Amino acid sequence: MNKKHILIADDNPESCQLLHDLLESEGYTRLQIATDGPTTLSCVAEEAPDLILLDVMMPGMSGFEVCQSLKGDPQTSSIPVILVTALTERASRLQGLDAGADDFITKPIDEAELLARTRSLLRTKQLHDDLLSAMHEKIEFVGQVSHELRTPLFAISGLTEMLLDGEVDSSERVQHYLRTIHEQSGYLAQLVDDLLDLSRFERGKYILNRVPFRVAPFLQDTITLMQQRAQARSINLRLGEISPALIIQADEGRLRQVVINLLNNALRYNDPGGWVRLTVERRGEWWIIAVADNGWGIRPEELPYIFERFYRGENARTKSEQRGAGLGLALTREIICAHGGDITAESSGISGEGSTFSVYLPLDKAS
Repeated sequence: MNKKHILIADDNPESCQLLHDLLESEGYTRLQIATDGPTTLSCVAEEAPDLILLDVMMPGMSGFEVCQSLKGDPQTSSIPVILVTALTERASRLQGLDAGADDFITKPIDEAELLARTRSLLRTKQLHDDLLSAMHEKIEFVGQVSHELRTPLFAISGLTEMLLDGEVDSSERVQHYLRTIHEQSGYLAQLVDDLLDLSRFERGKYILNRVPFRVAPFLQDTITLMQQRAQARSINLRLGEISPALIIQADEGRLRQVVINLLNNALRYNDPGGWVRLTVERRGEWWIIAVADNGWGIRPEELPYIFERFYRGENARTKSEQRGAGLGLALTREIICAHGGDITAESSGISGEGSTFSVYLPLDKAS
């Protein structure tokens, strides 16, 4: 089944039916018919097709005129147009080229030729759409990065200027400004590191160093690293019971990065007196490392987006005192996917019921 949208424009019902049946027999399911020029333009305005098969000899408004109108509009100029014509004179072909046609098919139609040209132009259109999408994503990404860099850079620049100009005469304020500069510099360094890592994983340029290691001491060490932060926020951080014999084969450093990021989020988006649990279990063909908490939770409508770059949910934007770039979960997902695994998030969105993040590692990567 091919879901590409093809518009057939021809005033002859028999020709329309012939083209429709031929394309349908090849698995094209989104076929639309227009019987004159104005209707063709109206259909395109309502929903742009991926390809137009356009008869030249239509009354009132010829295929040449329709094609010229489409190609002259930036909104529709990239839609491939195949002119279907009984005209074989050189002048007619030149007129079609001047109108912007992408290809020609002469009547009577050679079915194999029509299908081949259709497939070729649909591939070209898909490449064009993919390139345009990539360009838009790149522009958006540059804008997001610029926004994330601007705030800490302004803070560093402004505070440094004040210190250099001698505007601060209190040693306490000097120390406060220096700490702020240090914190903002660390944030920038982490942002750059995360961006580089994310880029490597997305381009498949990062090679994991998979080795077998025991899970119990690995997670206990990770919990120990996070205990000071948990105690500072008066949050109970615990590790569930784990078999000492459990061994997982993974990139230990990257997996630790994943667990630390999940624990850090669970601590950050929680209230004093709350709890965070780290557990491991086998479920079917997966080993599951889960981080659960009773914190603020994530609104259900936000769950589909939380693993996207730079996405920050409502609680992250409004309630947390700690700034984050919104790259941690995106990088976490890339690391787990590189291991052949998956990561999910569950939350009711109700404060106090928290969230659960589950990392799935396949058994062929664990034992």
